[in-house]
Amino acid sequence: MNLKKSYTISKFTFIEIYKSKIMINILISGFVLALLCYIVSEFSFGNPSKIALDVGLGFLSLTTKAIAVFFGATLLKNELESRTIYLILSNPVSRIEFLTGKVLGLSGILLLNTVLLSIFTTAFYYYWDGLWSSLIAWSIIQIFLESVLILLIVIFFSLITNVNLAIIFSISVYISGYAIRGVLELYSIKSSIFLTKVVTYISYIIPNFSLFDIKNFVLYKQELENAYLFGTLGYSLTFSIIFLFASSLVLSQKDLN
Repeated sequence: MNLKKSYTISKFTFIEIYKSKIMINILISGFVLALLCYIVSEFSFGNPSKIALDVGLGFLSLTTKAIAVFFGATLLKNELESRTIYLILSNPVSRIEFLTGKVLGLSGILLLNTVLLSIFTTAFYYYWDGLWSSLIAWSIIQIFLESVLILLIVIFFSLITNVNLAIIFSISVYISGYAIRGVLELYSIKSSIFLTKVVTYISYIIPNFSLFDIKNFVLYKQELENAYLFGTLGYSLTFSIIFLFASSLVLSQKDLN
């Protein structure tokens, strides 16, 4: 695979999306976030800085997931409708190079959204005299990694089904991955060896999205082992590579006519 070709595709993908209304939406989201942080912090009881950080990180997580789902589900559909995929693949560009470039370009948009909204969030956090913690940066990184993984999952489903089903399946995987560890703690599951094994095997297949949620540690405990943080980083990269590889295999066999 020629990474230079993938980089070129990613650059044009990023520029194409950047020139669309996505930047306006990000800026509007930033102002909405600022307004929410101010209103909630001003009219709520408790520590206003923590409330602003809580609202900000939650809003950041929601918007990055929304962007990942929307652009991931329509990636191939838009390329086929505009017929740009035929033009690109007619050049000496392999399908995996095309897919990798598109993923990198879309990840760049997710990163841009993450950075801009993080600035709004931390600005209001400091406005209310919040104290810096390295976990704030880690929480933002985790949100970005989670959104990239969701993007790859949506792209995978979009290659094997239509846009609506891709969104539904991806959301189902996210909800299942977030709840799977909690299911293992249910008495009805723990009391059955068979069900325990089934749910455990499923937990190995579905990404455990609850690992990325460290907001409570940021807001209250203010400490988390580096082994956990770097372990989650490796976990997200592993699953991202798996879904990218799976999507590449599906795209290589897909009839684009």
